[in-house]
Amino acid sequence: MSVESFETATASVSLEGGILVIRSTGVYSTPESVTETLAGVRSILKGVRRPLLFDARKWPGGDPEAWVTFISAAEQMFSAGAMLFDTSAPAVVGRFPEFIDRFVIPFRTFTDESEAMEFLGQEFEEEE
Repeated sequence: MSVESFETATASVSLEGGILVIRSTGVYSTPESVTETLAGVRSILKGVRRPLLFDARKWPGGDPEAWVTFISAAEQMFSAGAMLFDTSAPAVVGRFPEFIDRFVIPFRTFTDESEAMEFLGQEFEEEE
């Protein structure tokens, strides 16, 4: 299995077995940091939508405009999304996952990585 990866100021990003994994490094997200991360994601995805695992267990939150930046790109880049968080994080996450799930792509929150990967392993991958 080939793994492509890169680091930004706020995340480590890798493509692992067809699933894009973004792991927060514990830095608050801004629209600029999300734009930086998504630029790198585009180069890894090469125009193919993939399932996304966002590991937010270290994520301290982000500017609401950072979510807007992410949501604006989500449908074009991702076929589904799963967000990992610890039990103290729901207030940081807010209702954005529900909004994304309802209007953009299938998107769920999880506290267990294996459950998140099982969800993403459904038929969300697109043919190249």
